[in-house]
Amino acid sequence: MRTLKNIYKDRWEIEVVTIKAKCTERALKQQAENSKIGLGDELEDWTEQLNLSDFRTMIMDHWTDKPEEPDENFKNFADLFSYDVGMGFHSKGDKVKWLQTLNGLRRNIGHSGVKAKGVSRENVDFIENIYFHFELQK
Repeated sequence: MRTLKNIYKDRWEIEVVTIKAKCTERALKQQAENSKIGLGDELEDWTEQLNLSDFRTMIMDHWTDKPEEPDENFKNFADLFSYDVGMGFHSKGDKVKWLQTLNGLRRNIGHSGVKAKGVSRENVDFIENIYFHFELQK
């Protein structure tokens, strides 16, 4: 979101209005669920409801966007989030395929119906590679 804020300044939320609406709906549902089970009725900020799919959408929708004022140190989403999962790049989608794969792994281990599957050594290696790739970019 820092990149979107750098590009669009005070208008950044307008650029992601559809995602903001979905996240706000999730936050309201979470608020209602929490209230029903006695966990209070505090409403989370919509950004707390962002998921990997939302981030992928933002990245894809603003792939090469850049600020109006030139900044030689600025990196757009294409610079920041392109990662080869071992198949090379044939499209923009290939450059962020890792997000889909990571989300699939998260779904497999995060949902109670498939917890018994666990993760393979290959999955752990994939996650570690992504972590170290992006950690080095900091």
